[in-house]
Amino acid sequence: MKLIKKIFNYIFYVIILFFVYYLALQVFIPEKTIDYIGFKTFVVLTPSMEPKINVNDIIVVKHTKQKNIEVGDIITFKVYITDLGDEAYVTHYVGDINRTGEEPIYYTQGINAAEGVYDNWEDANNQDIDITYDDIAGEYLFKIPNLGFASRVLQDPFMLAFIVFDVIIIYFLVKVIKKKDS
Repeated sequence: MKLIKKIFNYIFYVIILFFVYYLALQVFIPEKTIDYIGFKTFVVLTPSMEPKINVNDIIVVKHTKQKNIEVGDIITFKVYITDLGDEAYVTHYVGDINRTGEEPIYYTQGINAAEGVYDNWEDANNQDIDITYDDIAGEYLFKIPNLGFASRVLQDPFMLAFIVFDVIIIYFLVKVIKKKDS
C-alpha cells in the first residue's frame, strides 16, 4: 500500500511540474510553446467553426510537418485581423493548397463557407497575403468544450485575486475546523 501511495505521489508531482513548465512557457515565450512541448492550447473566441468547434472551447493544436498538411485538415495559423488591429491565431479548414510555387500556399475557410470560397487575408496595410507554412502554428488535435470560459476568467487579474483570496480563506477555515476536532 505504501508503494502505491509513493507511485501516486510521484505521478502527481510529475504532472504538476509539467503544468508549471507549460504555464511558464505560455507566459514567457508563448510563440515557442509548441516547439518545446509539441502542442499548444488556444481559447476559441469566434463562431467561424461552429458547430464543430464552439466559442469558449479550448482547442489543442499539435505541431505538424509541412508535408503532412492536407486539404480538409483543421489548422491554426497567425494572421492579421483587421477588426483587432493586430495579429491573432485563427483556426480554420484547409480548403485548398497551391503547390506550384516555391512554397505551398494554404487557402483556408470556416466551416460554413461555400465550396471554393476561401478566406481573404490582408496585412496591416490592407495588402493581400498568403498563408504559408511559416504562419501555421499547428494542426487541430481535439477540443475541451467550454473550458475556455474558465481560462478567460483566470486571465482577469481581479478574478484571479478573488479566487486566490477564496482559496486562502477556505484553507484557514479547514485548519480551524480540524483543530477543533482534535
